[in-house]
Amino acid sequence: MGTSPSIRDLRALSDEELISRHDAEAKQTVVGTQYYLDELHRRQQEWHTAVMVKYTKYILWLTIIVGFLTAVNVWLVACSGP
Repeated sequence: MGTSPSIRDLRALSDEELISRHDAEAKQTVVGTQYYLDELHRRQQEWHTAVMVKYTKYILWLTIIVGFLTAVNVWLVACSGP
């Protein structure tokens, strides 16, 4: 068990190195139930983020379609004349 790295050093670590260091420290660490609740919360947030990205893509495509149909409507009205 070592000292805590600086923020700069911590952010410079690769994901693999960060996981490796965590796993090494975890062997000597006792956790409470909040640890598991935090992990459940993180997973729920990850799921919600994925759903929001999916909905955002749907909204993007619907906006493109509505914009295209609006342009077609304007063109049809302009071509119909008085």
